[in-house]
Amino acid sequence: MVKEAVTSYLATENQRHQATLEALAELDAGEVVPHTEIEAWASSLKPKR
Repeated sequence: MVKEAVTSYLATENQRHQATLEALAELDAGEVVPHTEIEAWASSLKPKR
C-alpha cells in the first residue's frame, strides 16, 4: 500500500516536472502573452453595471 502511494506520488511529481520544463521551453521560445493582454481579458470577464 505504501509502495503504491509513493509510486503514484512520484508519477504525479514527474508529470508536474515535465509540464514545468515544457512551460519554461515555451517561455524561452518567446511563446508568451503580454501581461497587458491578460489584464484586458480578465477585465472583460467582469460583469458590466
